Amino acid sequence: MSTYPKGDEKKRQFLTTAMELFLEKGYEKTTIQDIIDKMEVSKGAFYHYFESKEDIIVGIAEEYAKKFSAIFEAIPENVSLSPVEKINKMIELVQMQKSKNETQRSQIKSILIADENYKLQQKIFKAVKKDATRALAKIIQQGIDSGDFQADHPEELADFFLFAGHHMNESIDDLLLQLSEKAIDFKDFAHLLEEKISFYEMLFAQMLHLKKGAIKLRESYLKRFLGT
Repeated sequence: MSTYPKGDEKKRQFLTTAMELFLEKGYEKTTIQDIIDKMEVSKGAFYHYFESKEDIIVGIAEEYAKKFSAIFEAIPENVSLSPVEKINKMIELVQMQKSKNETQRSQIKSILIADENYKLQQKIFKAVKKDATRALAKIIQQGIDSGDFQADHPEELADFFLFAGHHMNESIDDLLLQLSEKAIDFKDFAHLLEEKISFYEMLFAQMLHLKKGAIKLRESYLKRFLGT
């Protein structure tokens, strides 16, 4: 993957133009030449920033992921919060950030949802969770050191925690798709969402040997998806 100059406006223009074309023509049908033509630049200009079309969608996802970097960096260092409170604060702030960027997130998902883009989905998932895994592992280690968590292997546990969270979010996306296709009504969607959230709250608490209700997903997820 290319290393991009930080803050380079031309790179951002490429990313914006590519996203517009991906949404208009579809990811598979959009060519590098299409992007170059719309930008009215040379092939050399494109390859100065990107190695391939895949590289540009990864760049779009990385730009989106940067919005979460400050959250992941700051929370482990917040001495006013307990380890459990840090995890709950991370959940809350991530959902708030996703709500603010719901349109862009949906656009990226619409590009990646096709079966032929599965490998690209996995590549991006691994890239965007790196900072989150590092931060969560640090918080889990803090909880182990303080006696709040009964656990071992904080890095492996953080990795699994985020894998489970990713699966939860994908299953919620599936519920949203069913709602949009009128396969379920809003009342059923709300009920299924609450059931899912309750299960994962219990799962995450058990992973850290915490009491039921210690890990809080309900408020931030219901506010994001139900507005309550």
